[in-house]
Amino acid sequence: ADVQINLACYYEKITKTIISFCLRKIKMWNIFTGKLKKVYEDPMNNEITAYAIDKNTKRAFLGDNTGRIKNFNMKNGKLLKELESHSGEINMLVHSLSLNIVISCSVDNIIKIHDDTELTESEVKKELVIGTNQVKAICICEKFARLAIGLSSGAIRFYDIAHFRYDSDLRNDSDKKEGNDEVTCLAALEDVEIIFSGHASGKCRFLVGPPSAMKFYEIVSFCNNDINDKAHKTSASCAEFDFANKLMFIGDQIGKLKCYDLTELFDMIELGRSKTRSENDPLITLEVV
Repeated sequence: ADVQINLACYYEKITKTIISFCLRKIKMWNIFTGKLKKVYEDPMNNEITAYAIDKNTKRAFLGDNTGRIKNFNMKNGKLLKELESHSGEINMLVHSLSLNIVISCSVDNIIKIHDDTELTESEVKKELVIGTNQVKAICICEKFARLAIGLSSGAIRFYDIAHFRYDSDLRNDSDKKEGNDEVTCLAALEDVEIIFSGHASGKCRFLVGPPSAMKFYEIVSFCNNDINDKAHKTSASCAEFDFANKLMFIGDQIGKLKCYDLTELFDMIELGRSKTRSENDPLITLEVV
């Protein structure tokens, strides 16, 4: 694909195009022929350290190692706007089309909530200063307008985006022997108040998020084991969901991709049956398919 490091790839289903983000380039490939369609050279005039793309794949948000954030038109590469900068390197960007916001995070633990209502203008609605624990993952829970922040301590912190205020913390106290099991991955499930979290020990959890009365209830947890060596547990670094077929895809930190069947989980949610999983009384079992 490129001699530079690839940060991410997206598939644009309308034009049948693969979009890849490299350190200093954005490339677009024809999915059928494999030919290169378009290249945007060095859009930040610096190394890209974070990225986000809207659900329509029309705009890209890029952050660099100086703290700058820019928004580009994906069709012609035109700069649309520049968002308020950070003083440190940008390491995470997430975008919500339905909430019209962009969340940026820098290595100095500063999080900014940018308004994305206007195409060519933006302002910061809220700035959050996280304490001593390092921010490891962030995601936007559009269903209930919350920002979820995964910390190095293993805790997950929720902020109410609608009112720009702190909501609550969910601490990882389910297994005292694990200690501070830092969060490596966060994802929100669409249309249900469920959060998925991956942890450094290989543990993965499905949790009920706010504002439900059952918030912070652990529906199920499991370990992301190596298929060939069950004793080897690897932490999830990313997760994607196929809701139509009730599947979850996990990419882990040793480069393996697994697919889990979530049929039982979704059926349980639909029937409203929720209880905490224990070793003696497992709620459901997730197996690689």
